[in-house]
Amino acid sequence: MPDIPCRPRLVPAPRVVGIDASRLAVTDRTGTETYTARLLRHRPPAEPGETTRLYLNAPCGTVPAEAISGDDLVAMPFPRLWTHGRLSWEMARRPPTVLFVPAHVVPIVHPATVVTVHDLGYLVEPAAHPAVDRRRLDWTTRWSARAARRVIVPSEATRRDLVRFYALPEAKIRVIHHGVGPEFRPVAPSDAVATRARLGLPDRFVLAVGTVQPRKNLNRLAVALRSLAAAGLP
Repeated sequence: MPDIPCRPRLVPAPRVVGIDASRLAVTDRTGTETYTARLLRHRPPAEPGETTRLYLNAPCGTVPAEAISGDDLVAMPFPRLWTHGRLSWEMARRPPTVLFVPAHVVPIVHPATVVTVHDLGYLVEPAAHPAVDRRRLDWTTRWSARAARRVIVPSEATRRDLVRFYALPEAKIRVIHHGVGPEFRPVAPSDAVATRARLGLPDRFVLAVGTVQPRKNLNRLAVALRSLAAAGLP
């Protein structure tokens, strides 16, 4: 299984922090891809004697903007089973000191690993996921939560779900809330008026950001708005 290093050689260092950056190759980013990109873009610089190695499921020429000049970039395009096949092979052959997986799936072969589990929506809202997807998500998340040294979750709700459904020890879980991007900020009243006029929006409205799926519970939001209107509340 040949790989295509994006550097003439990988930089030797006493400590190598590997990051599964495969989500950066996704064209239409959703929540997990945005999370990965923002973490990489705003991470602190490597400490002395440390290097960061990004593993990409993409050709070498597609270097992500989130990479920085000090990173090792290893391009390993692979059509199927990239995590458990190609990334596992790399971990067995040339493991980093520690691996960070920002989106659920720890490779079968891995060093000390930290993984982020964003939610267990397939268990909480099973009707929102096809049966095949539920089984796949259940297996991969259960495996990843048990295999990792530490599990990062973005909310207390996900922490409770991991303890409830998978009996994961609470000491293994760290709650680290998502940050807020700089684009989410108050704007000048004149800018808000101009934007509403351009988009044909009323003076008052509710904006729900996310994919349109049953698990997003948009029906409940609509019911709440109707209740407020019926009660004559502003």
